[in-house]
Amino acid sequence: ALQYGIDKDFSNQSRYVIFYDMGTSSTYAALVYFSAYNTKEYGKTVSVNQFQVKEVRWNPKLGGQNMEMRLVEYFADEFNNQVGNGVDVRKFPKAMAKLKKQVKRTKEILSANTMASISVESLYDDRDFRSTITREKFEELCGDLWEQSLIPVKKVLSHSGLKLDEIYAIELIGGATRVPKLQAKLQDFLGRKELDKHIDADEAIVLGAALHAANLSDGIKLNRKLGMIDGSSYGFSIELDGVGLANNESTKQLLIPRLKKLPSKMRSLKHDKDFEVSLYYENGDMLPPGISSDKFLQFAVSGLTDASEKYSSRNLSSPIKATLHFSLSRSGILSLTKADAVVEISEWVEVPKKNLTVGNSTDVTPNVTVEAARGSSSEAGAENLNVDGDTSSTSNSNEVEQNAVDTGTEKKLKKRTFRVPLKVVEKAFGLGVSLSGESLSEAKLRLNALDKKDAERRRTAELKNNLESYIYATREKVCQKKQAYIVK
Repeated sequence: ALQYGIDKDFSNQSRYVIFYDMGTSSTYAALVYFSAYNTKEYGKTVSVNQFQVKEVRWNPKLGGQNMEMRLVEYFADEFNNQVGNGVDVRKFPKAMAKLKKQVKRTKEILSANTMASISVESLYDDRDFRSTITREKFEELCGDLWEQSLIPVKKVLSHSGLKLDEIYAIELIGGATRVPKLQAKLQDFLGRKELDKHIDADEAIVLGAALHAANLSDGIKLNRKLGMIDGSSYGFSIELDGVGLANNESTKQLLIPRLKKLPSKMRSLKHDKDFEVSLYYENGDMLPPGISSDKFLQFAVSGLTDASEKYSSRNLSSPIKATLHFSLSRSGILSLTKADAVVEISEWVEVPKKNLTVGNSTDVTPNVTVEAARGSSSEAGAENLNVDGDTSSTSNSNEVEQNAVDTGTEKKLKKRTFRVPLKVVEKAFGLGVSLSGESLSEAKLRLNALDKKDAERRRTAELKNNLESYIYATREKVCQKKQAYIVK
């Protein structure tokens, strides 16, 4: 998406683009929305392109390797029929490795030609294997794979709510998209005469990653910036487990929706005991490759029980709360960064008691304390001060001013908030679990055995090289002696 949008202008028209990528072992379709926004740069208004990933769907078990395996099975059966005698070449890994290597080349030839040949020397038992296959036969062998290849695109459209005519382009990425039958199926489904191939199918992802790194770097300045609004490919849920937790808190709840940009999030719960936090993938049917469980991380939060006991004798204005701070990295990795216990206490504290005075801002007359229900008359020997009267009746008007003067202390009820850091310990779960002592010992033994084999292989190669050097040196000496004898 970065490579596609870096050199285009979306200020006049925004667009939806589907990127279809079929690699060796997986296939995905991503819906990306390209648009532009205005910003100030050096005092001028400039238009900056940006894109947002709206939807991603994939099939982790479909790729070019599936097509190759259909050819491998076809040619393996043909070779077995040629040899006969119940021989099955599939039982010999070395022979199958040779066959797979040539099959990949044959598949690539069929993408450009209607017929291709295959030739494998000494495939098994010094027997050579040669055969030919047509593109039509190849497409027939992979008949069910073509329908499966459309599923990611169909899911992207159904979940996004967009129609086919709202899609501006569909860009092909990945080496397997060069297969003509796959392109034909996509064209028929999308109702297009041609598919878009504006970016390099093999280098697009690498170049896009390099552009993204340069876009984030302060040391590299790009002529054109491209904003990126990306979200996690997976939604995340949270589950709390502890003594005294309410049912609505102990059950699994959605924390971060799928494809939502959320660098950090805070969650609070009223609780006074230590508890555990478990993180799950939102949808158990959409897990990363190699992951079998939707639970992927667990944390133990401690220190809350001690904080509750410490402040239980104080006058709590509200129950103690635990605050959990989660963060989602640019790589889509969710983690619990910190946890706090929030304690609110109501206390009576002494504060200065304040009273009001009246001051004369123009004359040198001393201030007179205003007493409640006393009127405005002064004591004997002092001038009359008119506080509530008309100031315009005299030529020199007095300005009334009230000042705060401390006359003692009084008690007031105030709330104080304490934040007590809690200890967070990550518990390994699933693939991150540490090896047991027995498994670790077994792994060390296997590594030592492999090291010995490598040492033997290097020693054998060294001895062979020494023997070969000795043979060449001896032959050279013999030839020199023969030449000297012939000359004589």
